[in-house]
Amino acid sequence: MTKMLRMSSAQNEYYLGDLPGTLQYAKDPKEILSCLSCDNPHDCGYVFCDEDEITENYNRVIPNTKMGNDGVWKILILIRAEKDGVILLKAAMLKKNTGNIGLMAGTNKRSQRLNFSIDAIEEGWFVGHYRMSAPIMFWNELIKKIKSL
Repeated sequence: MTKMLRMSSAQNEYYLGDLPGTLQYAKDPKEILSCLSCDNPHDCGYVFCDEDEITENYNRVIPNTKMGNDGVWKILILIRAEKDGVILLKAAMLKKNTGNIGLMAGTNKRSQRLNFSIDAIEEGWFVGHYRMSAPIMFWNELIKKIKSL
């Protein structure tokens, strides 16, 4: 079954249709591969992180919860933006023991947009307690990464 990415309340960002207020720990890679995306060139100020940045930010996008801590994650994609001193991270992570994909948003500061958040593993960082949205560039790159697994 083909699914559409849905427009988020964040301008030029899209999400997979999960219930509001849920962390996306276990997305089936097949669901992501079956998504139809739109053509939207806006990057919303995000840039892709390199391997060093991925290593540096690893514990900033993993929630300090039982499910966050119960598997070994490999970050497939990490994008970063900074707006008014607030760092925003969006990650797609492979849970090595299940093969599922986790989708998380992290920040160094709770804000109006990220007021529904929980602590990340790294102190002083927070993970949004909602379905993660991201620009189309993120979704297109995630599809490429999944195909290469």
